[in-house]
Amino acid sequence: SHWMIIMPGQKLDPSEKAFAITCAVPVDARGLTYIYGRQSCDLRAMEGSEIDQGNAKFGGQETIVIFEDVEVKPEHIFMNGETEFSQSLVERFTAYHRRSYICKA
Repeated sequence: SHWMIIMPGQKLDPSEKAFAITCAVPVDARGLTYIYGRQSCDLRAMEGSEIDQGNAKFGGQETIVIFEDVEVKPEHIFMNGETEFSQSLVERFTAYHRRSYICKA
């Protein structure tokens, strides 16, 4: 993907208005730093299992993204301080994600 969606990860209170941001950011935007690592619970490649490991060399990966003075164009901002929408946004995202990613809750 060439874009990432940034959104709250939980319901926010009105006092957390500064964190109620949802926007789209190009993955190569200036000011982004990626810290890459494997998921701590993904041991399939080391267990010698015959089950499908996906890509055993690169499977089970995740990143932490650090934003430092990243400019987001106004047309790419979808929520800006509207804490009352944070819960429904998270609920809708997780429902879709669990179905599309075969995530088990």
